[in-house]
Amino acid sequence: MRAVGAGFVVGRGLNRETFVHVRDLAEMYAALVNDARRQVRGGARDGESLWGLDAYYFGGDEELSFREFMETLLPLARARGIVSRDDIVSLGAGEPATLLSGSDAKGGTGGDQDRGAGRVEHEWSDHILVMFGINMRCRSVRARKLLGYVPRGESVAESLPATLDLFLRRAKAT
Repeated sequence: MRAVGAGFVVGRGLNRETFVHVRDLAEMYAALVNDARRQVRGGARDGESLWGLDAYYFGGDEELSFREFMETLLPLARARGIVSRDDIVSLGAGEPATLLSGSDAKGGTGGDQDRGAGRVEHEWSDHILVMFGINMRCRSVRARKLLGYVPRGESVAESLPATLDLFLRRAKAT
């Protein structure tokens, strides 16, 4: 956001992402650990097994488009002096990596030092695009069914101010 001076999305920002509060995720993992401990001690579980080839557990509670997330984050970032504008800029697929690194899309600065012997070309712009521009959706069907998982944590809008403040304090300390 600092590099853009405003909010941003990749394309139209319609990609969907699933969010979960860290406490809810921790409770789900604790339930799995408790079941594993019970089984190690010889305890049986009634019903479907928690373990095996299908033992994937996703914690998810809230789904937002990246644009919706940015619309929530932007006023907070503006109030904290992170950005100076209220608009949301639409970026092309390669732009986030370039802006975030101050480099070309391949991770280099474009100078002679990037052309040195033994340099490993790193296409990290694809990873940036994945973070900001594709759907990342999941459902916690198995966790709800087998663990009784019920997310109770704060929503993104409720937890984002404190999360952003913590991030800024830690960034300032480094």
